[in-house]
Amino acid sequence: MKKHYVKSQLSQTLIQLLQEKDLHNLTVKEVCLKAQIGRASFYRYYSSLEDVLSQPSRHLMQEWGREFEANPQSTDDTVFQSLFQHFQGHKAFYSILYRYQLTQVIVDTIKEKIELTPDLPNGIAYGKSFFAYAIFGWINEWISRGMPENSTQLNQLFQEQAGVILGTLQALYRQK
Repeated sequence: MKKHYVKSQLSQTLIQLLQEKDLHNLTVKEVCLKAQIGRASFYRYYSSLEDVLSQPSRHLMQEWGREFEANPQSTDDTVFQSLFQHFQGHKAFYSILYRYQLTQVIVDTIKEKIELTPDLPNGIAYGKSFFAYAIFGWINEWISRGMPENSTQLNQLFQEQAGVILGTLQALYRQK
C-alpha cells in the first residue's frame, strides 16, 4: 500500500511540475518536497526523474486495455479509434513524454501490451515488432503535430493508410 502511494504521489507531482518547469531544471529533492515523500523512498523505487514517467504510461495503457475489453461494443474494428481516443484523453501526459524525448516509454508500453517478448519465435516477434513500431510511429507523429485530429478523424486516416500500405506490399510481392 505504501509503495503504491509513494509511486503515485511522485508521478502525479512530477507531471504537475512539468506543466510549469523544464525536466532538466527539476531536482529529485524538489519533486520529493512537493510530493511530501522522502528522498530515500524515491531512490528505493527509481534511479532518475525519467524513470518516474514509466509507471503512469504503463498504468494508463493497462487502464485503456481493461476499459476496451470490458466494453461490449469493442471490436477489432474499433481498437485503433479507442487507442487514439485514449491518447487524446491523456494529451497533457503524452505531450510531456514527447517534449522531453521520453517516447521510448510509449514504445515499451505498446510492446508490453502486445506481449512482444524475447522468447517468441523470430517470425512472430518480427511481425509484432513491425506492428508495435508502426503504431508508435503513427502516434508519435500525431503528438509531434499537436494532435490536431480527433480520434475518429485519425482512425479514418489510419485505415486509409493501412490500405495503401497493404496495397504497396502486395504490389511489391507480385513483382518478385
